[in-house]
Amino acid sequence: MRLIAALAGILFLSACATTAPDKVFFAPDAVDGLVIMEVVPTPATYQIEAASFDPAQSRIESKGYVTLYASPAMRYAVSRAKPGVYALTAVSHQTTWYDCFNGGTVAFEVKPGEVTFLGKLDARPALADIAVKLPGYSMNSQKFYVLDTPRPAMTAPADMADWKGELTPFLSNTYPNVTAPAKAAELKPATFASGWSLLGQKVCYGYFNRAKDQPEPAKPAG
Repeated sequence: MRLIAALAGILFLSACATTAPDKVFFAPDAVDGLVIMEVVPTPATYQIEAASFDPAQSRIESKGYVTLYASPAMRYAVSRAKPGVYALTAVSHQTTWYDCFNGGTVAFEVKPGEVTFLGKLDARPALADIAVKLPGYSMNSQKFYVLDTPRPAMTAPADMADWKGELTPFLSNTYPNVTAPAKAAELKPATFASGWSLLGQKVCYGYFNRAKDQPEPAKPAG
């Protein structure tokens, strides 16, 4: 399927296991956290990716991952997350095309028993990057990345007039069994290193990931 056609509106969410909102139970004594991001409407379906992050080393870690699924009719994207510090890593489409934020992004903390509101994301610049800069076809499950230059078009909760007043009725009406308090994330500037996959492809981050103060790793032998 050509990506440009997909971005014109012929888009479908990747098949994934989802839970009906009224079946999501989340209370202050939960051992994990709940992450919510407001999204600007787009004609596309896409994913917002985040991963565990070590701020001291500017390194993506394998402790936890968050994927927020967004669709054209959606205003808020919601996901559970393990407690810890995360970095927003990419906007992706169909888990194949990625606009990677390694050169500049935000980090945030998820706490147990709290609803963490991340702010508002406009994914349109990232989706335009993907459409213009990456191949329109993928064969053999190959993945493609725009690296180094993308930045998330984020509005922090502190810069939103009444994020809680707008989020609260959404949770009450759509997620009636979420009773934990909603708190604004403290977004901190962050960068992380890209890496190499085990197959020798430059990726957003991967097994051959490095800390930002370390030299670029040699490309794995093919």
